[in-house]
Amino acid sequence: MGVVIRGTVRGSAQPNYGEGVEAPIAINHRGEVLVSQGLPPLTTVVNKGSSWWASTTTAAAPVIAIPTTAALIGLYNGEQDNGKSYIIDSVFVIQVAVTAAIQNVGILANVSQAQILTAIANTITPRPLKGGAAYGGAARVAVGITLNATDGVAANWFPIGTTPSPSNTLQIGTIVDYDVKGRIVIPPKGQLSLSALAGAATATSIQIGIRWHEAILPPTI
Repeated sequence: MGVVIRGTVRGSAQPNYGEGVEAPIAINHRGEVLVSQGLPPLTTVVNKGSSWWASTTTAAAPVIAIPTTAALIGLYNGEQDNGKSYIIDSVFVIQVAVTAAIQNVGILANVSQAQILTAIANTITPRPLKGGAAYGGAARVAVGITLNATDGVAANWFPIGTTPSPSNTLQIGTIVDYDVKGRIVIPPKGQLSLSALAGAATATSIQIGIRWHEAILPPTI
């Protein structure tokens, strides 16, 4: 038995349905289904009130080689097992002081390979992406952290995003802001660490940060 899905051809006039009203699928004159996004992609996620950001608050020097155990900032998931995971939304770095004419900066990331039972110090307070909320979760964020021997090796660091072309002569205010799109997930007792790579550590000072969403994810298969 065949099944036919029918729709209503829509012209220039748009309907104004009330809440809870059942309506047919809208199609155009060629029979194509009309689908449109009413809100920006992450509006509903952020509106739940579990989206946060944190960054270093004082200028720091970037590294000039792939690091090992030293990181400029770390985000630790202090949830209990089966608790919320931290879905990384984006990472960013901004140059706040530059003394060289050309000084590009890139972002390096390090994701923990196993659960870390000893949490990092909690020296940076997460701030909300939805206004009016105070952080009450289990995240711990710290600047200038030291990684363990397993995670703190050069092979565990990888680049995130690309470095833009210089925006001005001394590049103060140049920003690398990369949309991770949830490709990094930090489960309970996991940690994300970031650093910044530049040509000369003494030629620039940066601030670096992370945005993330907290949610309980379904178990993996």
